[in-house]
Order: sequence, then structure tokens, then C-alpha cells
Amino acid sequence: LAFRQTLGLAVQVHEQIVVGRAVGQQVLVQALVERSVLGHAGYSLAGGLRTGAVAMCIGGKGYVGTGGMADWWEYDPANDTWTQKADFGGIVRGRAVGSSMGTKGYIGTGNGDVNPLYDFWEWDQKTDVWTQKANFEGIARYGAVGFSIGNKGYIGSGYGNGTTLCK
Repeated sequence: LAFRQTLGLAVQVHEQIVVGRAVGQQVLVQALVERSVLGHAGYSLAGGLRTGAVAMCIGGKGYVGTGGMADWWEYDPANDTWTQKADFGGIVRGRAVGSSMGTKGYIGTGNGDVNPLYDFWEWDQKTDVWTQKANFEGIARYGAVGFSIGNKGYIGSGYGNGTTLCK
């Protein structure tokens, strides 16, 4: 039997959970409510194969992007629509970390063409503009875990220069 590895992502937007997975040439997206599938199976984002995309929620809308692409997409659950927003401002990457605080989204680290990255970018939902922020002070990494609590962001683990990072 042949198995194809897929990478998943998920973000909660109010009572809906938007779930995606990279398969073949598309990110497939499903909307789930209270653990029952409501449809949208096979709904796909434009742009082709994504590996290690980032997802987050800001102001009741879901956002998905990167994963080897520069594009950034907004999901509006009230209208069940996807809208392309301003392209990510940094180097195209996969396996980055992302989180949100207030009306801002943050994406950083990940892997570019060859090396792990340590830069960080802020996206403003109100202006649809990406701004580079201070670089991550730790070891450049990809495949890390990132999240926010209140007005602070956290990042840990991942891989850097062939090493598994545990801090």
C-alpha cells in the first residue's frame, strides 16, 4: 500500500472550525460545526500545493497562507466566502508559526529555499499591510509551535540546522 503524507491546519472562527490539509495540488478546506460536517468538502484555495501553511483567527474571520506560497486568504464564515488579501511581505516559506493578537496577525520563522528563518512579520487586518518586526531572538527554526496569550506571543520547539529544538 502506498500512503501520501498530508499536512493539516485548523482555526476556529466563532462556532465554526475551518480545517485544511495539503493534498496533491490544493489545500482542501472543510467547515465543521459542533463536530458535524456541514459541507464544503473539496472547497479549495487557489495557488496550488502548500506545505506547512499558517492559519489564524482575527475578528471572527479565518486566515490561511504561506505554506510555500506568498498569498494570504481571508475566510468569512457569515458569507462562506474566501477573499485574497495582500501577499505575505517576507520570504516565501513553509512550516512557519503564526498567531494573532487583537486585529493583528503574526507570522515568523519557517523554512525558505534552503535555511531556517528567524524573521517576523505583522499583518494589520484594518489596513491589509504587512510590516517587518524584530527578528526572533532564538535559533532560526521551522516546524515550531507558536501561539499567543493575551498580548504576548510564544514560540517553541521545531527544527533548526538539522537539530530538533526543545526550547
